[in-house]
Amino acid sequence: EEEAKKEAEPTQQLLQKIQIRIGAARSATDKEALSFKLAIQTALKKAAAMDEKKRIQAVFSKYDKDKDKMLNKREITVFSKTEYNFTIPDEDFKSILSVLAPDGAKG
Repeated sequence: EEEAKKEAEPTQQLLQKIQIRIGAARSATDKEALSFKLAIQTALKKAAAMDEKKRIQAVFSKYDKDKDKMLNKREITVFSKTEYNFTIPDEDFKSILSVLAPDGAKG
């Protein structure tokens, strides 16, 4: 019986080492799986943001008739009426412009 214990001891030590390595490999795999999942989520969010940006740029381009990369009063009026069926009152429009384009700046 004593001799059987001596023979089994190296096998048990080897088994313990293997179990430790399996645990470390499992932990590393779990970490990589989480990292991969987060990378997929980030890529999906980025793709959605890019799609939204393209959509916004397309709408903007549709109303920027003079292609100066800014909407003037006429272009904004057409935009608000067409996209939202809303007419901006002249006083409100002046207030908005005073904030967005102070001192007569183009905007």
